[in-house]
Amino acid sequence: MPPARGKWLNEETGQIVTESVVLVHSYARESHAKDEARITELAKFLHRMGKATNQGEVAVVIEDVFHRIRRFDLA
Repeated sequence: MPPARGKWLNEETGQIVTESVVLVHSYARESHAKDEARITELAKFLHRMGKATNQGEVAVVIEDVFHRIRRFDLA
């Protein structure tokens, strides 16, 4: 992947911040994407990752639905 730039809104100041980002692409079998236990484990991982890396938000696309995680309370 080429270097990427991301933008996010600093809700405290109202400013849009531009920064270098790392995009992670992962693929799964369709049957895994519909397995509730696997989705739960993925959610826990995303919460841990977001908390450990001090993110304001982590996003994931599952079956063409964009999900945003802003509170990392499953970690």
